[in-house]
Amino acid sequence: MLSLSPKPRIVAAETRPPLVRWHADEAVCRKIERFGVYWRALATVRGGVPTRRDFDPAAVPALLPNLLLIEARGESGRNRVRLAGSCVAAAMGSDITGYELQNLPREDGVRALAAGVELCLSQQRPIPGEFTLAAGGSQRAIAGFRFLAAPLAATRAAPAMAVVLAVFVAFDGREVSPQWLGMPTVI
Repeated sequence: MLSLSPKPRIVAAETRPPLVRWHADEAVCRKIERFGVYWRALATVRGGVPTRRDFDPAAVPALLPNLLLIEARGESGRNRVRLAGSCVAAAMGSDITGYELQNLPREDGVRALAAGVELCLSQQRPIPGEFTLAAGGSQRAIAGFRFLAAPLAATRAAPAMAVVLAVFVAFDGREVSPQWLGMPTVI
């Protein structure tokens, strides 16, 4: 029977230790932590890894521009981007919805993200990660992104997926717009 009642909002207790600890701007860490707390709350209610049906983007509206929903393609390892938030699309220079993750430009950053996605899907737990871009071969980091990839279990109606929060950061760890300093792409 189809239920038209809204999904309950899940609020997690703030007593758990943080899921992510980086030497970065506190606002970036809080954003990533908020996503991790939401995923853990879903997992607690479900009694295991939540499904796509459990994940309600409306429950985390402030995070939507930084979210990616990636569909696992099983043994082929060619995961497809099902949804990309506006910050991610801006970083890539266009909407990447429908593209295979491995075929995106900026191979270095995509490899870091793809490795996090594969690990979260294989271990069935959230995986934090980051990618740093150096200026013209120098060792000094100028930008990059931090992410948290969390699995969504497969159902008969939907394949396994990973939902990823990607936050773009400047050299000092502050969150920035993807086009800061005129860079066309970050990942």
